Amino acid sequence: TMNGAELVAEVRANSAIANTPILILTVVADAEKEYQLLNVGADDYCAKTVQKKILLKRIEKLLKRTQGRPGL
Repeated sequence: TMNGAELVAEVRANSAIANTPILILTVVADAEKEYQLLNVGADDYCAKTVQKKILLKRIEKLLKRTQGRPGL
């Protein structure tokens, strides 16, 4: 079984998909896990309790920020 940090690291290590934006949506509210996920390459992180409009805004900002990255 692969955890979130392992998945993010694997995506970032694969040159074909390394530039894919990654937003972690999780039920786990743990600052250390959040730090670990951001440290291995996740672009953003939020809890599943996030309001829909806030989640949509985070996705919108992430997509704007990653436009123009090679491979996207």
